Amino acid sequence: MSGRYGRARRMRARQSGYSILELVVVAAIVAIMSTVAVFSLPRALKAESADTAGKQILDFIRDASELALMSTVVHRLDLTPSTSTTVGTIAIVRTSDNKIIRQETLSVYTDVVIARPTTPSFTATPPSPFDFSDAAFTSGKWSVLFNGNGSVTSVTTPTAPISCVLYLYNPAAGSPTQPESSNTIRAISIFGPTGAIRFWGYFNNAFARR
Repeated sequence: MSGRYGRARRMRARQSGYSILELVVVAAIVAIMSTVAVFSLPRALKAESADTAGKQILDFIRDASELALMSTVVHRLDLTPSTSTTVGTIAIVRTSDNKIIRQETLSVYTDVVIARPTTPSFTATPPSPFDFSDAAFTSGKWSVLFNGNGSVTSVTTPTAPISCVLYLYNPAAGSPTQPESSNTIRAISIFGPTGAIRFWGYFNNAFARR
């Protein structure tokens, strides 16, 4: 009888808790998973930074377009990318009184570069009919005008609609002209006559709508 009761007590003890060995194994698994998560998180966040920066710029472009349409007053978008020494800004300016309506800082240079990658040479463009010329920067700044009729024009030629593509990507460590991965390349296209805007991501060697 005592043997049967002893076995029953051992069975109840086993059912009511875990052995030290089981707890040690679980703790080891949790530690390994935590270590992997700690090292993976910065990479995952960096992979998202080009998307985040692209959506910030996209939001400003749409806001400038809507403000111009609602007020019939020309609004200018000024984009000054970050450099290795300065943090960039993006701003909407009402041209009738040169008032800054909205302004924000941009991602730092080591997180996002706003330019077409040049190392290695990157010649891809969004698919036709959105394969416009690259956005032109003057003295490190990209400026365009949003008009009351919905069109987007150049600051230097206010009457001529301008269609262009703005590129951005996560740079490789120590090489700002090279993307960390081609899959981090993003593009924003603007069709000048109507102000139509598209956001693109580069996957499998081609741009696709985001």
